[in-house]
Amino acid sequence: SNAEYMGGAESSRSRVHSDLHSRGYCVMDGIKFGADFVVYQGDPSLQHGFFLVVVADAADSVTPTRLVALNRLAASVLKKVVLAIVGPEARSSSSKSGSAVGVEYVEIERRDM
Repeated sequence: SNAEYMGGAESSRSRVHSDLHSRGYCVMDGIKFGADFVVYQGDPSLQHGFFLVVVADAADSVTPTRLVALNRLAASVLKKVVLAIVGPEARSSSSKSGSAVGVEYVEIERRDM
């Protein structure tokens, strides 16, 4: 159902947010950039965003069209775009360190088309 889908998506976003925060990053909403999060290495009031994060579930396929859109996003904002792929175990548990289990990060490199 749509409610289940939205719950899963929000759970994945929450896990990625928690994982990045546990790694020492400042994580803010990225909606104005077309991403889930904008991530800073320090105080957001003192520096520009370091990279954008787009959350995806491991069970979902990332289409070529989605990859092109991510590439265009990276080029338009001149930032790194990172795809955070969340496995099913990351939605149900977390490790002792507080870092989300099963979150993999893949940088989308900008390519001129």
